[in-house]
Amino acid sequence: GHELPFAAYTDPKGRAKVVRYWLMEPLDGAFAPSHEVDDMRWVGAGEARSTLSYDTDRALLRELTG
Repeated sequence: GHELPFAAYTDPKGRAKVVRYWLMEPLDGAFAPSHEVDDMRWVGAGEARSTLSYDTDRALLRELTG
């Protein structure tokens, strides 16, 4: 995979958060929910664009897909 620019922010409780993004193809493997992520799925750019919550995520997707 190829690492993309990351997003850093402070959550509503004042905790520092960093989200790292990777450009890659889905492979085999199991996903286990955690306290940070409760669901994961691979989607295309069009579906991702309609579900992203943050401006930084939308800007990154625009940059990657044009």
